[in-house]
Amino acid sequence: MNRSILSPLIACVLAAAFAATGRAADDIVFADFEGRDYGDWKTTGEAFGSGPAQGTLPHQKQVIGYLGHGLVNSMLGGDQSTGTLTSPEFTISRKFITFFIGGGGYEGRTCINLIVDGKVVRSATGTHTTPGGSEKLAPASWDVSGFAGKSARLEIVDHESGRWGHITVDHIVFSDRDPSLADEDGELLYNGIRLPKQWPPRVANPKDRTPRTAPWLAYPPAVIPIDVGRQLFVDDFLIEKTDLKRTFHYPEKYAGNPVLKPETPLELNNGRAPAAVVFQDGVWFDPKDRLFKMWYHAGWFDGTALATSKDGLHWERPPLDVVKGTNRVLPPEGHGRRDGCGVWLDHFTTDPAQRFKMFLYERPEETFGGQIWTSPDGVHWAGPTRTTTVGDNTSISYNPFRRKWIYSVRTGRDGRTRGYRECDDFVKGAAWKPEELFHWAGADDLDLPDPQVGDRTQLYNLDAIGYESLMLGVFAIHRGPANEICAKLKRPKLTDLELAYSRDGFNWHRPDRTPFLACTRKEGDWDRAYLHSAATVCTIVGDKLCFYYGAFSGISPKLGGGVYAGGATGVAFLRRDGFASMDAGEYSRTLVTRTVTFKGRHLFVNFDAPQGELRAEVLDESGNVIAPFTAENCAPAAGNSTRQCIEWKGSDDLSQVSGRKVKLRFHLTRGQLYAFWVSTDRNGASHGYVAAGGPEFNGPTDTVGAAGR
Repeated sequence: MNRSILSPLIACVLAAAFAATGRAADDIVFADFEGRDYGDWKTTGEAFGSGPAQGTLPHQKQVIGYLGHGLVNSMLGGDQSTGTLTSPEFTISRKFITFFIGGGGYEGRTCINLIVDGKVVRSATGTHTTPGGSEKLAPASWDVSGFAGKSARLEIVDHESGRWGHITVDHIVFSDRDPSLADEDGELLYNGIRLPKQWPPRVANPKDRTPRTAPWLAYPPAVIPIDVGRQLFVDDFLIEKTDLKRTFHYPEKYAGNPVLKPETPLELNNGRAPAAVVFQDGVWFDPKDRLFKMWYHAGWFDGTALATSKDGLHWERPPLDVVKGTNRVLPPEGHGRRDGCGVWLDHFTTDPAQRFKMFLYERPEETFGGQIWTSPDGVHWAGPTRTTTVGDNTSISYNPFRRKWIYSVRTGRDGRTRGYRECDDFVKGAAWKPEELFHWAGADDLDLPDPQVGDRTQLYNLDAIGYESLMLGVFAIHRGPANEICAKLKRPKLTDLELAYSRDGFNWHRPDRTPFLACTRKEGDWDRAYLHSAATVCTIVGDKLCFYYGAFSGISPKLGGGVYAGGATGVAFLRRDGFASMDAGEYSRTLVTRTVTFKGRHLFVNFDAPQGELRAEVLDESGNVIAPFTAENCAPAAGNSTRQCIEWKGSDDLSQVSGRKVKLRFHLTRGQLYAFWVSTDRNGASHGYVAAGGPEFNGPTDTVGAAGR
């Protein structure tokens, strides 16, 4: 059967037929380009010829990655030829449009567009604009669920006559299946999410600022294992239904801030740009010697230094032997001036010499220097190993759920964005090919400009760490002004810190765009502007999360003001798990989880209800209560606790439902529910990841529970 072009009428008939049966609609292959001509598609210009190409054209590298024998290839006549190829009109009857695309990466000039109501509502380009690269087509997709029932056309465009001035497209499919979801060959994660076989996923148009829906929210697993970590209510991943109200919470800045400010000759920088600031860098609790350790930027573009603390609030600068009389950990010789940096305590390495790992961006800029260093103690470093070319403020993170090192690479030509590189070996993975760096994230249309500046927002930085059952991310949103304007005004840039959450380590959910930590924008304040998160995001001290961050006052004693002057470090506190709560007022409200499984025996909650109460029930898959785990048998929990065990009359624990597919139903009155988990231990150990650690913990996970106090 020749499936080259399916008419809009057939598509509508198929959609209606599947709707009538109540079954999920099958995919519609709209165009596979296997025929001799384009059927009802219309062409202009000369680039596309009279019909699909049969693979590679003259003067073109070998084309791969398409299906069958034919594809759209505008290389006919060379890069200098131009034209368009436009589909017949069709009705959008599926949630997604998927396709394969390659060729030039020129926005609006080598692209495929979706046109609705005469406007381009979705667009994707190829990959390349500079010499080199491959003619491989890559899978791409659009979520078009918001245009259901509308008439549309597809337009394939080649308006570029320079290098890579062509576009390749194949196999356009309309589908109700989220293409980011995996088939059975994809990696199965700890939480029931199965990654797509194509991983990391490729974003069709990195410049598209349309907010994206995380695939694990649109299509959560049928059954969610909850054996790893506390289960947070930052999204609806775990929630089947509820009449509780979600509230997002924000940290309290420490009254004693800044906890570290420029004081030593190294930090004072001869009065030009004083700095004692975490500029990503890293703040860890090291269980080996029971100390908090802070690597920080000492003097702008000068040194990387180490401070230590017993409580995380009062910091000392230990005299080290790297540069006598200072606390530097890298000597001035052997590398250029530092910019962005990331320091990681590797709990998983089997090589003691690599217990600490560092990425450092070296200036001058013409070297585009990414450097990798390793160390047994965080003081004496071996290196450097050079990375592939990266932008400044590149950093690193580690995904403990998948045991992958992540390079968070600054990218973007017309605005700052983030690229993603994952690897198993931190050092061996420091070099990569262009096609191994994937677009990761950027600011979107929900990131509003500063009303006093008006500049379009950009993603200045993205730091991430494993926290309990998910990856916790910090998006540094840049709101301007541009560097040259700030230099003229002698004041720092505006960047605010916002939180994001990921359950697959790549796709981010950003439900709240209120800054988690905002610069004050007030002249004279130590945190006036230019906030930077620690690369390690936060530590845990008792019932509190401690978020360390750098900020700049712009005060330069020698210059009378400076873009990068007056850098210092502060900390802010948030309740443990306290990112979001599910709230109830005077009347009892409920929350029912999706179907979950667990191996533990003890249900714990993080809740706050001093004037109310919380009860829980266990349900089967159909929603029937499983005795004796009823609300009536549940001992009501009241008070305020970040680790409260829930108990029932008639049963010592949950062992009789352990391993079964069940749901949990919470009944809450006058209170807030932050998290729940089922522990194998009576002490409430969550066995989730504990970010950058804390005094209770002996390693990367919570294995101690209440015993750690």
